[in-house]
Amino acid sequence: MNAPEKARPTSAELRHAYTRDYFLGDCGGFETYLHSGGKALDPRLDCMARLARIRPPRPGMRVLDLGCGRGEMARHFAALGCQVDAVDYAPDAIRLAEACFRDEPHLRERVHLVCASVTEASAYRGGYDLVLASDVIEHLAPGELDCLYTLVARHLQPDGRFLIHTFPNHWYYRFGHPIRRRRAAREGQHLPEEPRSDYERQMHINEQTPPGLRRQLGRHFPHVLLWAGDHQAPQGSLARRFGLADWREAPSLFAVAGHAPTAPEGVLAVLTQPLTGHDPQPPSTAATATAGKSSPSNPSGAVRGFVHRLRRHPRLRAVIDRLHALYRLPHHVHTLKTLQEEQARLGRRLDALAAEPAGQGGAGGSGRLEAWYQDFEDHFRGPPQVIRDRLRIYLPHLEGVPIGPETPLLDLGCGRGDWLTLLAQHGHPAEGVDLNPQALEQARAHGCRVRQAPVLEHLAALETGRHGAITAFHLVEHLPFEAVLQLIDEARRVLVPGGLLLLETPNPENLAVGACHFHTDPTHRHPLVPAMLAFTLTRAGFTGVQTLRLNPAPPEHHLPGQGATTDLLNHLLHGPRDYAVLGHRAA
Repeated sequence: MNAPEKARPTSAELRHAYTRDYFLGDCGGFETYLHSGGKALDPRLDCMARLARIRPPRPGMRVLDLGCGRGEMARHFAALGCQVDAVDYAPDAIRLAEACFRDEPHLRERVHLVCASVTEASAYRGGYDLVLASDVIEHLAPGELDCLYTLVARHLQPDGRFLIHTFPNHWYYRFGHPIRRRRAAREGQHLPEEPRSDYERQMHINEQTPPGLRRQLGRHFPHVLLWAGDHQAPQGSLARRFGLADWREAPSLFAVAGHAPTAPEGVLAVLTQPLTGHDPQPPSTAATATAGKSSPSNPSGAVRGFVHRLRRHPRLRAVIDRLHALYRLPHHVHTLKTLQEEQARLGRRLDALAAEPAGQGGAGGSGRLEAWYQDFEDHFRGPPQVIRDRLRIYLPHLEGVPIGPETPLLDLGCGRGDWLTLLAQHGHPAEGVDLNPQALEQARAHGCRVRQAPVLEHLAALETGRHGAITAFHLVEHLPFEAVLQLIDEARRVLVPGGLLLLETPNPENLAVGACHFHTDPTHRHPLVPAMLAFTLTRAGFTGVQTLRLNPAPPEHHLPGQGATTDLLNHLLHGPRDYAVLGHRAA
């Protein structure tokens, strides 16, 4: 009896694999993204942008970018005046896509970023003139593809077009690679038995064949135009009739589907013309893209064949290989720089993990401690409305601070979201991070944007210049002092110029606080004197540092009587019980 076939995974089971490391280290075009900040298209996306001109982009045109990844295509069409819905189920992809629009709020307004699966009906808003699926369908199981095609067909305009690119053409690996490997061996070269990267082996759960792709698209669209090629010569089998050997040597498959027919001549016309009217690519990227295009003045296929024949001569082969290595040198230098930057980022995260006490973020740790601490805080700190009323004193300090949709306020140790709720009521975009799931559940119930993570690890992973303000209420007293220093340094890095850092903590100048009330919370480490914390912000490079002493005991708690001694005792015992230091990152 044959063993049962292993069940094919679905994209939902692999969601965890689509991380920042994947998008910036393996996903096609990552070098161009890192070099341009997402404002240029790599040769693969350049092909799709050229193909899209069969429905010439125009202001107000509705575009759907499925599996938008890092967001380069969404930004490209926004720059052409289109209204773009960009969908990806990886949170890291959406964050990278947001970064494409840095310093371009006018373009960001034209793009609706959606963190959802492309198979979720709620992600589609209908009436699309153009739908793009670039390197998406090979990541979806057959049943998921049927769902995707059904949704696209439902939401595509009658004269709209659905554009598809997928790599690899399964025949390119299954049939073509063994032949190329044997050919290389005869020439004294080595190709690995498995051509796919580790990510491809994990994520490409449904590599497409030409007849399979045409058949499945045909079940959902009355008109399908399919051809094979690659990003260097995307015209492929549209430009000339392919034999079997040509189909297995074509790395990619392209398709245009819709409710109306698409003329092959029109597709050929747009693919042979370079893009115009879009942002220039960085020199290295543009050179690569230009080098790959076929035209009468640059017959790349003939050149590759000529070079291949020259390499058959042993002496010329060494010269050509050395020239190729020199040509690739700038790429390797850029890759080294990228790896160094990533090493620095990972180093910051490791430092954060080493410095962070177990269970920090405000307080957390084991489930037993988390549940106890939330009840403890609710009992001793006071009802949410009381806390929000106390926090109102900080609202005037946010005037003129560069807080906005692209640079929201970040609240560290946000707890149940009292401050975030108050900010939302006053129109300040904000998000929070905390480690306590019980507290975060309350915050989410009030509509707050929050994330569960250790605050130092979260800070260390953020991009430079990500937030307009960072606040932390009664957090720093939970940290070892080295971690406080790291928090302040990381906050300065993460803030935009002019951004505000605000730290509130118990005031040990009040003797009742320093000697007694501070120690009511067993997760507190040690009191921090106001002058010391203000000095630390100044030393870290913050400007305009000021200290606010807040929340004195009500008069009915004061010692009775008058005189200098009584006034001094009342100040020492019943004076401000909390204080805050505020500073701005230098512009």
